[in-house]
Amino acid sequence: MRTPVYLVAAPIGDYMQDMSVAAIHALRGVRHVFVEADDQFVARLRTQQILSDKHHIYSLVQDQVGRARELVSRQLPFAIVASSGIPCFLDPGRHIVRMCLDHYLDQVELVPVGVSSALDAALCMCGTDIDRFRFNGHYPENY
Repeated sequence: MRTPVYLVAAPIGDYMQDMSVAAIHALRGVRHVFVEADDQFVARLRTQQILSDKHHIYSLVQDQVGRARELVSRQLPFAIVASSGIPCFLDPGRHIVRMCLDHYLDQVELVPVGVSSALDAALCMCGTDIDRFRFNGHYPENY
């Protein structure tokens, strides 16, 4: 059985009521959570009782690939959550996803949660360096 790694999307701004039920369930179901360095966001998650004292919170500002590697080797599920938007897309969580894809693909299951589309899910799961990814297309004006 592969260890789940939840890639949890969060509402943009202070709209915690917009967090999906699946995202809340995923965060409550793990003990290890990687977040961007946003103490206010973590405080809001605690206020909403989405995170509790049982959770181990790791800041993605520091290099956390080693810690994630340890969790995978111990088969402990964990979540990566962006402070707003889609995880692993514009935040340092993509380094952990890339490590999972490069070294542990047969041991982990990347699970996007709360994303708004299949494209969002695919992008947060592929470890793409967004600095080099661009969408260059628009619908024609008379579409």
